[in-house]
Amino acid sequence: AYLYGTVEQAKHLGAQLTIYDAGGYANIDKQMAQFDNCLTLGAQAILMFSVSPNGMNQKIEQARAKGIKVVDLNTGVATTTDARVVVTYKEVGKLIGDALASKHPAGSGVTPVVLLPGPAGVSWSEDSVLGFKDAIAGSDIKLEKVVYGQSGRLDQQPLVENILVTYPGIKYIVGMGSTIEAALTTLRERGKLGDIGLYATFITADLLKPVRNGDVAGVVVENSVSINQIAVDMAVRSLQGSLQLRDAIPAVQMMDKGNVDTLSDAAFAPRSWKAQLKVD
Repeated sequence: AYLYGTVEQAKHLGAQLTIYDAGGYANIDKQMAQFDNCLTLGAQAILMFSVSPNGMNQKIEQARAKGIKVVDLNTGVATTTDARVVVTYKEVGKLIGDALASKHPAGSGVTPVVLLPGPAGVSWSEDSVLGFKDAIAGSDIKLEKVVYGQSGRLDQQPLVENILVTYPGIKYIVGMGSTIEAALTTLRERGKLGDIGLYATFITADLLKPVRNGDVAGVVVENSVSINQIAVDMAVRSLQGSLQLRDAIPAVQMMDKGNVDTLSDAAFAPRSWKAQLKVD
């Protein structure tokens, strides 16, 4: 969805676009090299989906000193950019925490939960933990453990398997969309699907059916396509000198089997769309 929104908006605005993928949040050196490639190619604007809130700061500052526009895309970097469009992941964590706290208020019985927010040290991951902890304060939800890890499904699978062994009494797993995909697979294989409530901090196309049938209790949805469309629009308007909105905070909402069929098309790329990394 991120890729689709970026590519299609660039086409719509007649902008040239080259996309680089660092391949994971641990690959700061690779992203730095890719950033340098952008400068070598003569980029006038850079959409920065940083793998680190701090690691790219010097590169961003150097680029802006040369007059290159930089848009902070859904990370929340710790330096000044020309514009930013960043989901507030404290709100994401809060939405799930509120849902659990309302089900298990104080006095209802201690209910253990494990949270897998994503990579350690990344703004959106850490913020979701803060929002979740704030929301469950005063309830009978007990956060047994916060387990960090890379965001891929294959990275999350062994973490989920280990959690089920280490915390056999947990009632809920809260994690990224990829975490919940891994949990569904593992619980299904063990014949325990439905024994543990599952909540995702973001949706994937593969979670739509499990949400509809109730195997996933809830998922927070951001309009991923729209987020990247806004970022491209910000970059172009910055170059034109017509940018007015410099700080966009996209709304998020909780969805479950009761309302998932109202999900906007802005959450996903069309299934027929073929990914591309360049627009000429």
